[in-house]
Amino acid sequence: GKPLFPGICEIDQLFQIFSKLGTPDEETWEGFKKMPFYSFPFPNWKPKPLHLLFPNLEKDGADLLGRMLDVNPDRRITAEDALKHPYFDSIKQQQEEDPNSNPYNGKDANNITSLSTNIGNRRVAKGNR
Repeated sequence: GKPLFPGICEIDQLFQIFSKLGTPDEETWEGFKKMPFYSFPFPNWKPKPLHLLFPNLEKDGADLLGRMLDVNPDRRITAEDALKHPYFDSIKQQQEEDPNSNPYNGKDANNITSLSTNIGNRRVAKGNR
């Protein structure tokens, strides 16, 4: 995999994030410009639709990713709620059908990495389901 926002320094990291997710403003993140050390005038980027940034991402994956990447921490999905998201329903269904199955069973040391990586392309290998 590769980073979603490959910044080479702190300011470049913010440029990478804002150029894709949109520059925060008072409507998207109240109080953003009043944060300590906020003094850099960022370009006013509009958010790019996630389906254009991640064309292989299905609807549930795009919804979950969008909620995880919300720049406003008050609106960002919690880890607990993320695990309850419909994106993971196929894994939950498998567990209901076969309680002894475990998508993290050690057969593939990369199961967890594969699941998180595949949020971007939703191609979970059969051995990881």
